[in-house]
Amino acid sequence: METSLKCRRVDLSTARSVEGDAEWKMYNAGRMRAHFLARSRAGQCECQHFQLPGFPEVDFTFMLYPTGFASMGTAAAPAVLALHVSGCGCEGVGFEVHLTLQLYGPGGAVPLMEAVEEKALAGTGRISCQILWPEEGVDLCLCSCHVLAAPPPRGDPVLRLSRVWEPCDEVGRDDIERLDGDDSD
Repeated sequence: METSLKCRRVDLSTARSVEGDAEWKMYNAGRMRAHFLARSRAGQCECQHFQLPGFPEVDFTFMLYPTGFASMGTAAAPAVLALHVSGCGCEGVGFEVHLTLQLYGPGGAVPLMEAVEEKALAGTGRISCQILWPEEGVDLCLCSCHVLAAPPPRGDPVLRLSRVWEPCDEVGRDDIERLDGDDSD
């Protein structure tokens, strides 16, 4: 059974930049981390898939690794937030991504810890930031991103042709071809 993907091509001459924001609140974050550590689930993550208005055929995924990327999670392992950008709508698009991970204590109005990362992506890609888990209790992980997308630079607008000149054999009058179609001299 064949599957057909329908991808819309972006006309770079009319494309404009577009931006969007998303945030994901993960409550009971301290319990989640303890669960991952107790069950030896290091290197595994919780995911949230989403799409942003104005980004057709672009898929975004927040990936929260409560015990980091490492295969052996320890209490000292940092938490990692990654944002994966994919989909056929990414072709020919440049993304500027601002990713933030904030950890809040119970009833906290101010984050205990914050990590920020910015990165440019050419088409699909992934950005991540990491943060040391504080000793104080953490109740909420706030994951957020700001994404700006624009067509990439279109390169040099001049068609450039070249060749290496080499002398020809002597050309007689009979060897010259007229381009205007007139046979008279």
